Amino acid sequence: MHGNTYTVEEVARQLKLHVKTVLRHIKEGRLRASKIGKSYRISGPDLNDFAGLAAPVANQGEIAARTTSIVEVPGISAEFASRIATNLQALLNSRRGHGQPMHLDTAYNPLESHLKIILVASPREAASVLEALDSFLGAAQ
Repeated sequence: MHGNTYTVEEVARQLKLHVKTVLRHIKEGRLRASKIGKSYRISGPDLNDFAGLAAPVANQGEIAARTTSIVEVPGISAEFASRIATNLQALLNSRRGHGQPMHLDTAYNPLESHLKIILVASPREAASVLEALDSFLGAAQ
């Protein structure tokens, strides 16, 4: 399934689901798809994510380095923490299917007004996400 683009009908056939079930998953945001005209197209990596299949293993000779970054943002409101989490998740969703998979978790402690962000990605992808976070925090001051 890697690297191709599929129609809703093809996805339904591959997953042994009804076409309407696939469309419902798309509309509910569980299956990522691009709308082209009046129909949807689903990329191979998005289909693999939805189906729970592993990403392709790096070719021999390639080093698939990963980094885990923990960012703590003290003294912010719940609303601002929510905006940060939403913007970071949108950034990660826009990069899906490009390079290695990324993972982001956020946790907000309302008693301490403290946001913790955990990012797992390749060093290059992590750097670009952290740079975007820094820009977002800087623009809010």
